[in-house]
Amino acid sequence: MKMTNDLIHFGLLGTTGKELLPSDIPPFLHVTLEKIKASQNDTEDGFYKIAAALFTCCRSGAEPVSRPEVQALPEALPEEKAYLSVAKARLLSDLLQNNNISLLLYGYDCTIRQNQLLPPGCLPDMLSHAFEKGNPNAYEEKKRLSQLIGNRGNWYLQRQGLQCLEEEKELPWDTSTHAQRRALLRDIRLRDPQKALEMLCGEWKNESAQHRAELLECFEVRLSVADEVFITEAYKADRSETVRNTALSLLQRLPESQVVRFYWDTLKEHLRYRRFFGWSVTAIEYSEELKKYGIAEISHNKGESDSDYILRQLCESVPLAFWCELFDCDRAKAAERLRENPPFAKYFTVSRPVLRFNDREWAFILSQKTSQINYAYIPLLTPAQREQLNFNNTSVEGIHPDRSWFGGAGEPWGVNFSTHVLKMILGARFFYQDKETSELLAFHIPPEMKRHLLALEQKYADDAHGRAEYCRRIRQYMEIKNELEK
Repeated sequence: MKMTNDLIHFGLLGTTGKELLPSDIPPFLHVTLEKIKASQNDTEDGFYKIAAALFTCCRSGAEPVSRPEVQALPEALPEEKAYLSVAKARLLSDLLQNNNISLLLYGYDCTIRQNQLLPPGCLPDMLSHAFEKGNPNAYEEKKRLSQLIGNRGNWYLQRQGLQCLEEEKELPWDTSTHAQRRALLRDIRLRDPQKALEMLCGEWKNESAQHRAELLECFEVRLSVADEVFITEAYKADRSETVRNTALSLLQRLPESQVVRFYWDTLKEHLRYRRFFGWSVTAIEYSEELKKYGIAEISHNKGESDSDYILRQLCESVPLAFWCELFDCDRAKAAERLRENPPFAKYFTVSRPVLRFNDREWAFILSQKTSQINYAYIPLLTPAQREQLNFNNTSVEGIHPDRSWFGGAGEPWGVNFSTHVLKMILGARFFYQDKETSELLAFHIPPEMKRHLLALEQKYADDAHGRAEYCRRIRQYMEIKNELEK
């Protein structure tokens, strides 16, 4: 403290003719101060350098690295973009401090769209968080910050011995951890599936069996026929059973794959439908080919024969196009007929092929004209489709919005679906304040529902479990979202 006071007094006096002689200097700093005095231009220049050295010592307590002469740091290059306003930068810092990561990432996106940079003052905390070990959002944060920190930010990273974020645009596969590679591969699959395929092909043999399986799982993002050759090769030739099972699972999701075509052709030989007479089934024997393509032999249901079990698995593994051909009708009628009169009705589950093939239209057809909505279909439906559903008689007991219900930030829901989700959350027998969900809701609840949220606050004003506070928080997050967009 005495040393700091000496600096302050000397600075206030502004005496350039006197030499700064602070007291209580640690012994290891004497050599450093002598070097500064020897290289100073004048006493004022020396004062600033000595003050910087003493301040650094007080903050870190570390002995300075011994060098033959004082090392000058290069200056950061000037910026070409304007800085974000102080108010918005402070708002982003508050979001980081309060761990509102979804809003923080959205704020980064808004700043990128506005073609601005983050002010230097808020960079240390934001970069420290992005580089924090174990941060699950590190990849997403770094990807955005690479466009926001500018020359000063990268200058700061170099001083900290960290990699410049601009370099991360070069896709450093070789130096990335496995978790980073998975995140990277998923991200590229969203933007350019073919590029992601080429990346994995180039590194496939260098990965361990477990890592190959986990990287292959990323192909569920925008899975297409273009991936079939590579996945089929992994299924046939890979020595790891885990990899082969992962590959088979992906092939089973491709309606055009040879695996699904095998299911289709086999089922067609053993299943018939006649309009007025119903289903006609021919028994099937288990074979090595059925086993090869993932069909089990023995049913766990006592009332189901093994032959029926095999055929039911095939029924649950073919796309809606198969039923259109079998019923000789369009997709809407085929979906309705299958729902009303499925084969092996006691055990058949129509949601399995719907979810396996991510068939949005099929899910929407089944969600209409029903008293009970299958919430597993919700992630498949667009906001417009969800808005057309009738939730009046649908039970919400034990249901909580899954993260998969939320699409990209800024994609609004309709009033009907938003009202139902709020009813689901607030009406739960065991209510808890899930901050992450309330944050995501702020992105999707339409602005015209602010009055409804205010009414819910008043309704639950005396609730001891914080329902009113939950509604208030959603409104607050909606206001923050609007501020970030300005």
